[in-house]
Amino acid sequence: MPVRLRSALAAIAVLAALGWAGVAHASDTQAEQALAARYAPVVQLVEQKEECGPGEPYRPIDINTILGQDTVALRGPWSGSDLVKVAPTAADLGRGLYEYHLDFPGNPLKPGCDYERWSRRITEGTKPTV
Repeated sequence: MPVRLRSALAAIAVLAALGWAGVAHASDTQAEQALAARYAPVVQLVEQKEECGPGEPYRPIDINTILGQDTVALRGPWSGSDLVKVAPTAADLGRGLYEYHLDFPGNPLKPGCDYERWSRRITEGTKPTV
C-alpha cells in the first residue's frame, strides 16, 4: 500500500477513534474535506492508442463486471488446478477464504494480448469506475 494512502487511512482512523468525525460542525466538515483532498490517491492512466500497444489497456471497473462471468474461476490456495467454482459471486468472495484467488482466462506467464482482449470484451459498454 502506498505510503500516502497508509498515512491517510491512519489519520482517518485516529480522527474516528477520537470521535472527531462524528461531530457535524461546518468547520469540522471543511477540515475533513481538506484532509481527504490532501491524502487522496492519484491515479494516472496513459492512453493506449492501439490494441496491445504502449499505454494502459485497463481501466478501473466495477467488480460486478467480473463477478458471475463464466470465464472467471475461483481457485483454492493449494495449486493452480484446485478449482473451487466457475463464475464466483460476491457471496463466494465474502466468505474470507484465505489465499484463494480469482483466475482469469489466459496465461499469466505469457499473457500476450489475452487479458487485454478479455477485459475489453467484458467491459464493452461500461464506463470506468472511481
